[in-house]
Amino acid sequence: MNDSEPRVTIVSAGQLSTCPRMVKVADALHAEGYRVRMVMNRRTDWASQSDRLLEKELSWLDVATIDTRRSAGAGTFWPGAARYHIARRITRMLGVARASTSLRRRALLRSSETLLETTMSKPTDFIYFGGGSYPIAREAARRMSVPYGVDFEDFHRGEHGTTAEGRFQSELTASVEVEAARDARFVSMGSPLISACYEECLGIKGVAVHNVFPLPSEAPAFELPQGPLKLYWFSQTIGPGRGLEQAMRGCSAADIETELHLRGRIDGSYREGLESLARQVAPKMKLTIHEPGPSAGMIDACRPFDIGLSLETGVNSNNRLVMSNKAFTYMLAGITTIYSDTIAQRAFRDALGGRQPIVALDDTAAFATILKTWDADRASLLVSQQDAWQWAKRRWHWEHDDERGRLLELFDEHLPKVARCA
Repeated sequence: MNDSEPRVTIVSAGQLSTCPRMVKVADALHAEGYRVRMVMNRRTDWASQSDRLLEKELSWLDVATIDTRRSAGAGTFWPGAARYHIARRITRMLGVARASTSLRRRALLRSSETLLETTMSKPTDFIYFGGGSYPIAREAARRMSVPYGVDFEDFHRGEHGTTAEGRFQSELTASVEVEAARDARFVSMGSPLISACYEECLGIKGVAVHNVFPLPSEAPAFELPQGPLKLYWFSQTIGPGRGLEQAMRGCSAADIETELHLRGRIDGSYREGLESLARQVAPKMKLTIHEPGPSAGMIDACRPFDIGLSLETGVNSNNRLVMSNKAFTYMLAGITTIYSDTIAQRAFRDALGGRQPIVALDDTAAFATILKTWDADRASLLVSQQDAWQWAKRRWHWEHDDERGRLLELFDEHLPKVARCA
C-alpha cells in the first residue's frame, strides 16, 4: 500500500455487522485505491461474532471498535451513560436553542466523546459520517482540519413521534443535523423522498444512494413453488409494531396452509405472546423463528422462501419515507414481496411496473386475497418472483452506476484518488 493513497475514515455509531451500508462504502473505496479506516461502536453481544467474521473477511480494513456495551465494565460504560443523561437533563432545562453545541452532541449520542476521540486518534484526509454518527461530524472535522461528508440514511428528525419526549428528541436531532450538514462537502441520503425532505428542511440538495446490495454470485434457481406458501420476514429485532400480528391475521383470513418464518432477536415474553396469537388466530399457519444471521448471508437466507414481507407500519414520518433493506434483499434472492402501503413503498412498487402487490397493513381481507390467489395459481407466483429478480439484476443492486458509482463520484470530486491498491 502506497503512503500517497488518500486516507478516508468512515465513522458509525453502529456495529460493523449491523451497518452494511457503511461496509459497502468502505469496500468500494478500497477497490478504488483509498486507504480506509472505520470507527465503530460495539453495542450488543449478539452481533459481536458477526463483527469478527467480517473483520476477517475484510482483512485490509483498519477497524477501531469502541466497546459501549454494559458488559464492557464500569470504566467504559458508565462515564458515557452519565455524560449522556446529564447532558439531556441540562438541555431540557435550558431548551435546545440555548444549549451549547457540545451539550447537544452529548445529549444525542451516548458514545459521542469516545467516538470523537477515537476518530481523531489517527490522521486522515477525509471523514465520512454515517450510521447515526453525524452529531460529532463538524467538531471532529474542525479539530482535524479535514473535509467531511455526512450520510443521512434515514429522516432522523422524523423518527421520534409526538410525545413530549419524542418532540424533545426531534428538536434536538434537527438542531444537530443543521450543524452537521452546514459545512459538509456532500450529504448522501437513503432515498429520493428523504433527500426531498431534507432539501426542504435544510436547504441542501443531497444525493440519494439506496440501501441496495451487491448482486449475488449465483442467480436464483427458479422452480414452481410447492407445498404451503412460505412467507419470510427478517430484522435485527423481532418485536411489536412491526406488522407481524397483521400478517398473521391475513394468513388466518386466507384459510390456507401457510408458513411464516421470522429471523432476528426476540424477547422471551414477546415470543410467547406471538406464538400464542398464532395458535389462536391462524391455526393453519406454522410459525418458525430463526436465529439472527450475518448481514453478508441475508440474500442466501431468503432463498428457501416464496414471499418476502416488507411491512413498514408508517408509525412516524421516517418510517413512511424509508425503503427498508428487506425489499432490496428479497429481490436479489429471487422472491417476490408483499409491500405495506407507505409513501416510499408505493413509489418503489410503482417504479417496478406496479406488478408487485401492495396492501394497507390493516386490510386483512386484501392480504388474504393475495395469498389465496398465489396459492391457487403457483405459475403467477413464479412469474412474480422472476420479475423481481429481473428488476434487481437490471437496476436495484449496489454495482449499478446510480448507486455505487454515484457515491464514488462524490468522493472523487472532493478527494481525488492518486493511486490504487496493488
